Amino acid sequence: MVTYSLLGNIDGILFQFTGVPVSSIKQYLHISSVLIFFPFALIGILIWNSILVAIASIITNPNNSWKSSLMLLPILFILTSF
Repeated sequence: MVTYSLLGNIDGILFQFTGVPVSSIKQYLHISSVLIFFPFALIGILIWNSILVAIASIITNPNNSWKSSLMLLPILFILTSF
């Protein structure tokens, strides 16, 4: 959440220096798109967290278990997205 807050603030600062008034952003936002976005974002976060919980639940001892390397598996998806 800190990352999103920082990116939002940076975006706000950059938007301020472009000279475009803040009220013009309303023409790009459609209330139906915003209302659809939030449930999809929430479901995506819940699915992602349930995958991480499922992987973490099979690890009994993280110090000497080979299963702890499974926790690195979700990083592959993040790296491919970048």
